[in-house]
Amino acid sequence: MHEVFISHSSKDNKVAQAICHALEQIRIRCWIAPRDVMPSELWAEAINRGIKGSRAFLLIFSDSSTNSRQVLKELTLAVNNGLVIFPLKITNTEPEGAFEYYLSDTHWLDATTQSMDDSIRLMTNTIHQFLHHEEDTDYDFKEQNKLTETQQKKTVEKQQETEALAKAKLKLHIIKLNDKYGFVDFLGRVAIPCQWKEAESFSEGFACVKDDRGKWGFIDKMGHNIIPCQWKEAESFSEGFACVKDDRGKWGFIDKTGHNIIPCQWELAKSFSEGFACVEDPSNNYGFINKKGAIVIPNQWYFADNFSEGLAVVGDVYGRHGYINELGKLVIPLEYHIAGSFVNGLSVVQDQEAYWTHIDKNGLTGHGYYEFFNYYECPVGDFHENLAIFHDISKYEKEDPLDSLEDDPSDWFYDTLVGFINKKGEIVIPAIWENAKDFHEGLAAVSSNGKYGFIDKTGLIVIPCQWEDVGSFHEGSAWVKTNETWRLIDKTGSYIE
Repeated sequence: MHEVFISHSSKDNKVAQAICHALEQIRIRCWIAPRDVMPSELWAEAINRGIKGSRAFLLIFSDSSTNSRQVLKELTLAVNNGLVIFPLKITNTEPEGAFEYYLSDTHWLDATTQSMDDSIRLMTNTIHQFLHHEEDTDYDFKEQNKLTETQQKKTVEKQQETEALAKAKLKLHIIKLNDKYGFVDFLGRVAIPCQWKEAESFSEGFACVKDDRGKWGFIDKMGHNIIPCQWKEAESFSEGFACVKDDRGKWGFIDKTGHNIIPCQWELAKSFSEGFACVEDPSNNYGFINKKGAIVIPNQWYFADNFSEGLAVVGDVYGRHGYINELGKLVIPLEYHIAGSFVNGLSVVQDQEAYWTHIDKNGLTGHGYYEFFNYYECPVGDFHENLAIFHDISKYEKEDPLDSLEDDPSDWFYDTLVGFINKKGEIVIPAIWENAKDFHEGLAAVSSNGKYGFIDKTGLIVIPCQWEDVGSFHEGSAWVKTNETWRLIDKTGSYIE
């Protein structure tokens, strides 16, 4: 069911589509022509149905719309049906005649006095607040024309402050019920019914889902199957593209319209990162393509991974790993048994003697050397906000894990406590936690006695351990799980209502 009717001249279609996309990204369903005109439906009937089924009327006001009789008819019908009018002025045009009559007492948003992106964001948030009966808004369309540039900047800043809460209320989390997957909202209410055999988290406005036939496609945050389930395998969207696998077992890429923009021809493909995608050719060699599908780094490596911070891991047939730059030049030699991706300027590597350390982009160490022989697990993580998780392996330093375990040789790893080190390799938060997740927005999730809470960078517990599982903070909120239900909390540990 739609909530907002978007009225526009065909000449303003680009702006109308942009604001429609912005509204539907936050799960406000729009009616917009010609998209929502049903097959064989009369145009006038479709417009009448769209307006009468809406709560708000968004008018894209411009030179073109003032000369459009169709737009005027739509505005008249909206007023007669009691819809709240939200005009967005995109040209220096003043309403005249019937437009002036209908819009004289209506608050405006003037996009000619600020960027279109800011205007769309402000309009989107204002409509969201109206539809959800929120009263806390300082934005007044009628006064917008009178604001100075400084006042407009303050208005935008104020709107951005309230935006975090609005975004939190629009986040969705995967749930599983009766072996089917769906999504819940910030209150733990079902937002998208559990109907999918498998599902991935939302990325760039889309979630990858698998139907009962075993085919993959994509849904939007309204739950609409925007890209039909037709692929044998698929990965989440990244940089506007998603890699997909066809029935022949070949990989390629689709765009957000579902168009197979880079044909399925590769034995394997990885998601785009920093403008490059790693692909495997029929000879099982790896190289990289750009977003036009052209090979820009030849397929010559036995192993390769995505670019991160300008460098990509590559490996030869002897199991030696190093790093190439975006020109394909080997800039860190093939001398590591295992090599990770760069995060915040450092990467975790294991040398040929199975010792672990961090290196910088010049291949230099000096950021903590962890002299522990173990082929199976790395005792340190990547740095996030200048701190990295480490496992206290001191009690194993004198022994070979294989001598003390009968089963999985990596079991020792999960019997260690964890803490955090800085980039000098110094312990700044002692290893007293059963488990931990990386720092995000100044807080890190930690667990004790099977329950999760959050600590700050001094190691102080700021949100007590009380949940079965948690996610990291993002834009001021984090998902937490209790009694099999996922909810959102703020940085005080309070549930967002």
